[in-house]
Amino acid sequence: MIDGAHVVLSSRDPEADRAFLRDVLGLQGVDAGDGWLIFALPPAEVAVHPSERNDAHELYLMCDDVRAGVAAWAARGVACDPVQDLGWGLLTRLTLPGGGRLGVYQPRHARPAPIAGAAPGAAGDPEAQERLWRQFGAAIDMLANAVAACPEPLWGDRTRQPEFWYLVYHTLFWLDLYLSGAVAGFAPPEPFTLDELDPKGLKPERVYAKHELMAYLRHGREKCRAAIAASTPASTRRRHAFGWGEVSGGELFLYNLRHVQHHAGQLHLILRQATDSTPGWVGRAKEDVGGR
Repeated sequence: MIDGAHVVLSSRDPEADRAFLRDVLGLQGVDAGDGWLIFALPPAEVAVHPSERNDAHELYLMCDDVRAGVAAWAARGVACDPVQDLGWGLLTRLTLPGGGRLGVYQPRHARPAPIAGAAPGAAGDPEAQERLWRQFGAAIDMLANAVAACPEPLWGDRTRQPEFWYLVYHTLFWLDLYLSGAVAGFAPPEPFTLDELDPKGLKPERVYAKHELMAYLRHGREKCRAAIAASTPASTRRRHAFGWGEVSGGELFLYNLRHVQHHAGQLHLILRQATDSTPGWVGRAKEDVGGR
């Protein structure tokens, strides 16, 4: 039974093109000996097009956001054609270091299911996604429990540093932004603003109420669960740049989780110091979507 595809790229500079596939496109590979690197691809498709020739085969790599890909590749000095809308998908072509051309497109057509027996996880591993969600959701639920346990005098105490309410807001803002993948185009839901991005470290003009931040928490929780469920091999390899550095989409999930858990732990410490009581440990995400 056919269980995959092996694609051969002809190149005048194979070492440079292999480095490009590895370092720029982020493809994982193995050394097959004598310098031959074999790279893994996400699920492959074969389409038969009418043609006057029977040997004019073409290769296109697929991605889920070709415009974002072009922006990321161009930032790394890769020559990319303008994105074309061809109806069946959005298409660009990259120029490889060896001078060859490689098509990349974002399909709009129906996608076939992977062949039974193909490598597990090739199209996104639901079990791995669920494991990630259970732990990411647990961190968000610990944050929710800290919000619920905070007495009102402590919540709005502006003499305490750090301010409890502000730590909650800061955590939720960055949870939301990191799930969006980029600062450009990001806008939090009302009544929140982009003040958190101010380089001077300006805080909101007023204390946000518990119910406002609990609503924001539910928004972030649902967005997080949806983002994990929608993740693909391509999206987890896509590069995301922030002021502190650049990471893949897969690593950004983990970075975001650690940031939420860091501040959830900080809030639990403040509760222990102020009230001698904290909510318990959450081992896995709660079942309900609201985080209640």
